[in-house]
Amino acid sequence: MQARYRLVLKHPAPGFGTRLEFPALYRQTALIERMFAERGLAPLRQFVCPPGPASDWFRADDGRRLAHELICCVHRDPQRFDNATTLLDELFMFSEQLEVAYLSGNRWHFEEAAGPCATSGESC
Repeated sequence: MQARYRLVLKHPAPGFGTRLEFPALYRQTALIERMFAERGLAPLRQFVCPPGPASDWFRADDGRRLAHELICCVHRDPQRFDNATTLLDELFMFSEQLEVAYLSGNRWHFEEAAGPCATSGESC
């Protein structure tokens, strides 16, 4: 079983589930945080909330900017990442979900997850 970030939308979006999971992004958090700090960007972990109804919800536009910065980090220096291709696949999925959230006025946050994947019931 693998730890991962889970994208949680406040309201379901047509054509998407309410949760997408990102194990490659989770594994690369320390490196991304260092790269963000080098560029003067806010840490990725600021978007991670504990599970539960009192969680913070972020604007989709903030997530769109985050997705863009994450993708730029990987493209600038892909050899620094364990598996840049898998990470980019996750980030493009994240970006697409946040575009839909933006268009529908939705809000979002990340949660840390472990155990079976919510989408498949299998280990990520």
